[in-house]
Amino acid sequence: MAYGSISRPGRTHSLQPRLYPLPSKLSKSGGAQSVSQDECYALTLPFSADLRPPVALETAMRQCFNNELEAGSTYPQRGPMSRQEFSSYFLANDLIVGLLFSKAELQLQQVPINAEAEPDLLAEVLTEAIQNTSDNVLDFHGHLPTSGMALQLDVASLIQRVSTEGTVDWESRWRFAYYIKPNYPGRSSHLCNAGFLVPPSARGSGLGSLAGLSFVHYGPAAGYIGSIFNLVYVSNVASMRIWESLGFEQVGRIRKAGLLKTGPDGTEEFVDAWIVQGDFDKLTKIQEQRAAERLDQAAQIEKKTI
Repeated sequence: MAYGSISRPGRTHSLQPRLYPLPSKLSKSGGAQSVSQDECYALTLPFSADLRPPVALETAMRQCFNNELEAGSTYPQRGPMSRQEFSSYFLANDLIVGLLFSKAELQLQQVPINAEAEPDLLAEVLTEAIQNTSDNVLDFHGHLPTSGMALQLDVASLIQRVSTEGTVDWESRWRFAYYIKPNYPGRSSHLCNAGFLVPPSARGSGLGSLAGLSFVHYGPAAGYIGSIFNLVYVSNVASMRIWESLGFEQVGRIRKAGLLKTGPDGTEEFVDAWIVQGDFDKLTKIQEQRAAERLDQAAQIEKKTI
């Protein structure tokens, strides 16, 4: 590591769970029950070195990551990583995990927005809800809830409800995960880096874009003003498409940055990589503008139906 151990910037608030409607093109696979795509939601849970994910969830993520390293086309490490190595790399800072739940499982209720509650992280009550539509956190009907109201979710009770003999099938629940850590030390530690995982069963369904969208929220919430992706290999077209759609920019190209298994029959070849940068203030404004446009379109449609 070029800079050794890097401390993350300070922040005044802990990261909180959030609820995201799944992309419309998602075809659900796995989970506790069969539900239609418009009844599923992704619950993002923040973890950290002080609040570790369940062992079964960590194991599922490590297996997915090692498979990705073996494929040799997205991450620079050769792997495989031991549990300790994976923990040091992926779990030592902030970790966001997106879990799949049905509408029936969530059992959301509307409560006054000014409800005062600061429970333990995993028993968090989502009162932040739809005050901010910049990252597409919506109610079940796809528009703002009643003025002055928010959605309430007791995460601890949810986990208990979906447990079987005290165990949750984390492997079928998780749909994406990513770490957030400083990209540079000291005077440049306000710029973060993130590494993303989407299990094969969830790929091609828009969940990578949803993970990126949630990152635009969690990055600044974690105390950073911007993000740098040091190596987005040019062969990783899907990843680059996501970042460009969210407003990230290519700021440099590194020649022969990776020796990847992208050649014929999986042979290794040198591949260039993009350096990708995002300014969270700018990215947030982009999402706010898009949210305003969606609300305006919804209002126009509603007028036509009256």
